[in-house]
Amino acid sequence: MSTSSGPRCSGGEGIIRAVARRPELLAKLYRHTPGPHDVDKLRALVRAATPDLLTVTAWPTDCLKDRKGALVGFVMQRITDARPLYELYSPRSRVQHFPYADFRFLLHAASNVARLFAAVEHAGFLMGDVNHGNILVRGNGTVVAVDCDSFQVGDGSIYPCRVGTELFLPPELIGRDVGAVRRTPAHTAYGLAVLLFHLLFMGRHPFAGRFHGAGEMPIEKAIAASRFAYALETRRTQMSPPPFTPPLAVAGPETADLFARAFHPDGRCGSRPTPETWVKALDAAKGSLTICGAVPWHQHASELNSCPWCTIEHGSGAKLFGGLIRAAPAALGDVETLWTRYLGMPIQARRNHCRARKTGYRLQLYGARGRHVDSRRGLPASVWRSAPCARPRALWRPSLSRWSRLPSSSSLACGRGCCGRDARTR
Repeated sequence: MSTSSGPRCSGGEGIIRAVARRPELLAKLYRHTPGPHDVDKLRALVRAATPDLLTVTAWPTDCLKDRKGALVGFVMQRITDARPLYELYSPRSRVQHFPYADFRFLLHAASNVARLFAAVEHAGFLMGDVNHGNILVRGNGTVVAVDCDSFQVGDGSIYPCRVGTELFLPPELIGRDVGAVRRTPAHTAYGLAVLLFHLLFMGRHPFAGRFHGAGEMPIEKAIAASRFAYALETRRTQMSPPPFTPPLAVAGPETADLFARAFHPDGRCGSRPTPETWVKALDAAKGSLTICGAVPWHQHASELNSCPWCTIEHGSGAKLFGGLIRAAPAALGDVETLWTRYLGMPIQARRNHCRARKTGYRLQLYGARGRHVDSRRGLPASVWRSAPCARPRALWRPSLSRWSRLPSSSSLACGRGCCGRDARTR
């Protein structure tokens, strides 16, 4: 087996290359010759490959040797349809790479991350080096773990995990030599909780907040002191959430309680939620969301009195979700039905799409076979007569298939005044 010239990507331990004549595989070549202990660990990982592990990880499937027979790397499956997890939980990159993602999708992906951790632990391994780059997420919300050769085998007595990322390490490991520590399920449960918090709280770290004591409070110091920024015990933590962040119960009281348990000082004693507990809570939260009355792609826990995403977007000016709504392409004969359905939306949601200068969205309709309809030809006259804007070609295009972005131009503003005033004057 040979590799192609030129690396696909590079990391601290090695480089990733494509495998010649095998497009479904990738090869990881180590920068330095691995020692006997590392060779034995890699062979143990290859022998442990199972169909379940290969489904959720880029697991080592074979060893690579040079012409002298020395082990120089390993082969793994190539993941082509996924992106790093941080591109999903960061609002800016999410709008670009996951334009259809809403809060329900984030809960779905978070539940799959917890399932990934459960599958790895069930197979007898621990994901010791938890970080934002070791998990990839696909467009359907399924996830895949990479960098699996760093996993701890069993209890770590023979093959431990020698690396770690500080912002994902629990308080009891801060400042210690992680290469000499046997990881436990409680350690990985903490890293899992940090990943899930990133996903549901727009990339925020659970220990990043406003410190009300004397001096500075960097994240590493806050982690070591268990100063969870969203904890109810503000007298102990002297912390409060940063501005423009959702409440802890944005996904419901059950997930809020799990986060509080995961980041409490008592968590090091074994009370941190397990991956299976997270799966159950996140699936329940996903099925109990309520839709915002003003913006249809905003969802939140039904226990909240108002939409936290609207509050954050209005206060910060940031765009948290792409706002594209997946729907089956509509045939032209169904336009009147779809238009009636659109008119049944809350009045605030209908007004929002007309505010071209403010929201930057337009409502589009797509005809049969996905063809975009950009003229009055073939559409019922009743649709155009009741269209909310006087400039249909510029602002309102006939399709309920999705929301799409408008150029920021005053010439595309609504001229009929259905937004409350003539948008061309803004």
